[in-house]
Amino acid sequence: MSAEIVRSVIERGDLAHLALFLWAVAASLLGLLLLRELTASNRRFSEFVQELARLNRLLSGQETGRARSWGGDRCDSAHEGHEDRDQLLRPSGSDVSGNGG
Repeated sequence: MSAEIVRSVIERGDLAHLALFLWAVAASLLGLLLLRELTASNRRFSEFVQELARLNRLLSGQETGRARSWGGDRCDSAHEGHEDRDQLLRPSGSDVSGNGG
């Protein structure tokens, strides 16, 4: 079919339309190629995110059947353990009263 179109355009001597047609075909093919690559890229990224989620589950102990908590046994109530945290947040050598001395 495209050969018939090209032959018709050449017979009529309308090279500008032929050039425009070829540009449109090339642009469409390039667009389809980019769409295919974008789809493949999205698929690879999705697989990457799934692997990260699996790694997070593995490291947190959910895939082995035992839940591992990061320091959950240290601080059972909301009021315990704040002294350690406050010590870590306070810069060394500073006075709590703000006198600077």
